[in-house]
Amino acid sequence: MLFLRTQASRNGRKWLAWLLLALGIASIFHAFNELSFYLDFPHLIRLNWGLPLIFGPLLFLYVRQLTQAEVKLTREDFRHFSPYLLNLILLLPFFLQEGESKIQILDYFTAIITRGMDIYRPYYYLLQIGIALWGWNYTLKCLPLLRSYRKRLLANYSDIEKRQLNWMESIVYGFMGLFVLFVISLALNFTTTYPDFDHEQYFYLGSFALVYWMTFKSVKLEGNMAPSQAEVTSSSNTTKLLDVDTKQKDQLLAYMREEKPYLNSELTAVDLAKSLGLTRHQLSQILKEQVGKNFYDFINTYRVDAFKSHLEDPAFSNYNLLGIALESGFKSKSSFNAIFKKVTGMTPSQYKKGLAEQ
Repeated sequence: MLFLRTQASRNGRKWLAWLLLALGIASIFHAFNELSFYLDFPHLIRLNWGLPLIFGPLLFLYVRQLTQAEVKLTREDFRHFSPYLLNLILLLPFFLQEGESKIQILDYFTAIITRGMDIYRPYYYLLQIGIALWGWNYTLKCLPLLRSYRKRLLANYSDIEKRQLNWMESIVYGFMGLFVLFVISLALNFTTTYPDFDHEQYFYLGSFALVYWMTFKSVKLEGNMAPSQAEVTSSSNTTKLLDVDTKQKDQLLAYMREEKPYLNSELTAVDLAKSLGLTRHQLSQILKEQVGKNFYDFINTYRVDAFKSHLEDPAFSNYNLLGIALESGFKSKSSFNAIFKKVTGMTPSQYKKGLAEQ
């Protein structure tokens, strides 16, 4: 429950904590889903029904808080949990029954002849389908948030290696697959009155694996996420086009050529705009309309050119490839290799070999 503290709630960790808690409760109920357990605790019968309805919304709220800094929960956000609340209302008549009555209804575990007496059995299968559809819907909602976040990163930062959330997109796709598996498991269990193996446990095992992966990544993200909302806000939020001209583009290119700001591995769009006496939105508009690149590609193209130049400079003859890359403004080996191959279509080693053969 450490994540629920105020300081640990940063970057949506509180939603991750609630997701872990909900998943834990649902899994415990699932593990003890047998008649002998409910004979001792009849008032726990069906309390877990519909609990996976909140998995998708909690995942969505976590991703939203992760990608949109300082987003506050509003009353409208409670609608995400309305299906689960509706489920509780529909089950209320059952919850209000005596324990003995609940046990009698639960006889379908041991006697098929009484299974038809349970009016909630058809509802149970409809609920499971609803869980899958609701979860699928919310995992789909996560993808535009992640893509928008990446677009903002590319517009604001020259190095995004420790800020990007590609791993989160993989987790979202993983949850989409699990909700499909949930429906398949339901179908497999439905075809047999008393299945020898409960296929739904794959859903819970898979969910635990993904959530603990998220927890591990969330801890590693501390201090590396994109900073304030002001810096990460997309220029697309500006409805009014700013007044930019070719002179400002020429000023930008001259500054890049003479001052070489790209050698600063921490360079951001805000930093470059201030140096030029422009707003970040003006810089973004110049890059988009007159240069045809986002900030990330624009800066790293200069770094690649600097690396090529240094590679042929005798002053750098004692440097290895990584050393030259760091001198060219790159921050790490992995980002350098990926960017260089993207720009040139070959690895740095292949490029160096090609120079030697000329």
